Amino acid sequence: RSGDDDRRLLEAQLAHGRGDLAASARICAEVAADPKSEPVTSTIEARQMLSHLCLEAEEPEEAARQLEPVVTVGLELDLVVGTLRSARLRAALLNSFGRFAEAAELTGAALDAAAGMPVNPLVMDLRLILARSLLDAGEDTGALEHAVPVAHWSSLTSDEERTDAAFTIAATAAGRSGDPHRAADLLIEHAEHLHRLGDDSGASRALRQAARSAVHEDPERAEDLMIDARELVTSGWSIADWHDDLAYIYWVSGREDLALGHVDTAAAGYLEAGDGEEAARALLTGVRSCLDRDDADGARRYAARIDELLPDAAWSGHPVRQVLEELLG
Repeated sequence: RSGDDDRRLLEAQLAHGRGDLAASARICAEVAADPKSEPVTSTIEARQMLSHLCLEAEEPEEAARQLEPVVTVGLELDLVVGTLRSARLRAALLNSFGRFAEAAELTGAALDAAAGMPVNPLVMDLRLILARSLLDAGEDTGALEHAVPVAHWSSLTSDEERTDAAFTIAATAAGRSGDPHRAADLLIEHAEHLHRLGDDSGASRALRQAARSAVHEDPERAEDLMIDARELVTSGWSIADWHDDLAYIYWVSGREDLALGHVDTAAAGYLEAGDGEEAARALLTGVRSCLDRDDADGARRYAARIDELLPDAAWSGHPVRQVLEELLG
């Protein structure tokens, strides 16, 4: 009877290959409920398979439920290698449900169990999920502590999605914890990494984010970063986006006249690229700049331009219109 469950799970795989998800799920559920050979490993394999079938069927909550006993039993019995992937998936699902504390507890336990393993992508994925959980729970210091090592390690690998996420989480956590200088430094590191890979557009975005982080404490540094960012963009929309960011930098640093010139250039560039919504959003900085220098007529002119692009009759409730209403009271 030692091969009974293996044969049944093979039948489930074959059913899945034929596109019969219901039959595959039924067989997996039968094995999980009544294993005939090795109870622990058979149940784990069946539930792991069920979780992936649930995801295919767009039932993420059920997928997470199937993985709960897999992770609990696997960690209790020190089946670390066979359990970490399930822990990673369940933790990511818990994060997506907004259950950040549970995700953090799970990833923490999984990382403790894996403490003796060499650094590897799976462990770093878990650490990144933990950083995300902590960030979303408002625990910025912990998020920064976990995200920075992942960013540095991952930048030596080919997994750009993980690297980008790690740098983004780290910079966000640094900024929210009151250290905009470190946030800017992390974003500059990310920009340098992207530039080495030939992603100049991404590098420019990272430098502009760094400028936004730096501007409140060091406007000159922010302006220098914007100059560096401009050298990396060539396309019309990206140039408009650069002017948009520079308008923000000048507005925040109290140079409204300079801000308005870049607002107009950004809006024109977005419109030329066919992006009226971004043009309208850029014009909000024009409204803010005029209000800050007590130019009510100017604010109304920028508001009228937004109305032309996003008329209330068709765009009521749009975020740009909501912000405009708040600004104008």
